[in-house]
Amino acid sequence: MSDYFSRLFQDNYKPKYGKGAFTLGRRVLFKSGVLDALERIPNDGTKEIIEKIVSDFEKDRIKSTVVIGSGSGKMGSNLRYHYKDTKIYDIDKEPAVIDRLKRKCSKDSLRLPLLADAQSLPFKDGSFDLVVAYSVLRYIKNTNLVIKEIYRILKKGGVAVVVEARIKKVIDSVEDFLKNKEISFKRYTQNKVSFTRVSFFYYLISESDKNSFLRRKIEEKRKILNCSFAEAAVQCAGSYYGSLYFILFEKDK
Repeated sequence: MSDYFSRLFQDNYKPKYGKGAFTLGRRVLFKSGVLDALERIPNDGTKEIIEKIVSDFEKDRIKSTVVIGSGSGKMGSNLRYHYKDTKIYDIDKEPAVIDRLKRKCSKDSLRLPLLADAQSLPFKDGSFDLVVAYSVLRYIKNTNLVIKEIYRILKKGGVAVVVEARIKKVIDSVEDFLKNKEISFKRYTQNKVSFTRVSFFYYLISESDKNSFLRRKIEEKRKILNCSFAEAAVQCAGSYYGSLYFILFEKDK
């Protein structure tokens, strides 16, 4: 991160938005190129999650999957790379997210974007081998209801992978719920994972509409990298190291 963007992060962004920054995402998520840029972010924890799934579960075991909170669709695309013949449902409650994924995945008959609420999933009991929820529970008030829904739609022997970046207390609450329901689980922590400052990226996109100097600085980066404005803003946002918190639980056979 350049000196200019470092100062902007410390002096403007952190004091004003540091504790509730992801609300900015709602304002800018559907601006031109933003979801595309998010899909191409190299360091967002997706790689580490996929490696965990692939190392723990045989390919023949995973025939049907749900990704809850699909967002840019990156998790579903990475799962497709490893599981060629798996039916993958990308779930999100934002119509624009699902419309974009439908266009993007139109040639993949086994990739099925679906508008739905994680608290009331539109699937029959025992439908899926794998359910993945990454950094979505932090936005949902009744996390217990989501976990109950995930457990309901798992096949016997099916596995859920619930992951949060940085926010340990979300995974703590999932663990408490699973213990109370006497559902067996495994918990992991992966430290020193590199993450793009996504919330700062949202800030840069939002502020660039009204700050001409900031916009020029991002444009300079765009010209150097020969990329979209949003992708340049990702690079300007910089990165940091944090932890991924995993819980894996299986439905009894």
